[in-house]
Amino acid sequence: MRRTALLAVVLLAGCGGDDASTATTTSTSDATTTSTSSTSTSTSTSTSTTLSGPMPRPSPIEAVDHLLGAWRAGDRVGALTVADVPAVDALFAIAPEEPDARGCNEPPPGFGAPTYCVYRLTAGELQVRAAEREGGWVVDLVVLSPH
Repeated sequence: MRRTALLAVVLLAGCGGDDASTATTTSTSDATTTSTSSTSTSTSTSTSTTLSGPMPRPSPIEAVDHLLGAWRAGDRVGALTVADVPAVDALFAIAPEEPDARGCNEPPPGFGAPTYCVYRLTAGELQVRAAEREGGWVVDLVVLSPH
């Protein structure tokens, strides 16, 4: 009878359903049994950065210069701070090099008149358009015309 009761206590001790650590000790004059169960919990944390879009520059030339500098440095994230994604994608599809500036137009003042800057590259003529937006200028278009 004592062995049946001891066996029942040991079986019940091993069937704990909670997540906390459980230790059960049962003693009789014949034997001592110890049963321990434990669980562990781990957590992980991830961090992501989301860009909200380009931050306008005070002039079209500053926006274009910043974009071209980031391109030459291989800094795509830096390029995205001053240009729209399609413009950055188009520029970063071209092997970086030092462009030969051909000049920029000077449109009449006022919201909505874009500025075009032209550069000569080994691959052809690079046209970069800066558009005026609220707060300043951002690059919104890059076109490469092969020779």
